[in-house]
Amino acid sequence: MNGSLQATDILDFGDPGVERLVTERGWRELGESERIGAVYDFVRDEIRFGYNNSDRLPASRVL
Repeated sequence: MNGSLQATDILDFGDPGVERLVTERGWRELGESERIGAVYDFVRDEIRFGYNNSDRLPASRVL
């Protein structure tokens, strides 16, 4: 991962579930623009919108 990007409580990209999703989707093999588009499409098309108890849910829980 780029040295300027660090995991946080919400952006927990080191979580095994998040890592597995990235690997299964082959996002690391894409160029930067294609990767951004693929992740955007995934979130838009496959993550159900809903109101949560908190806005501080980590990515790993949303997935």
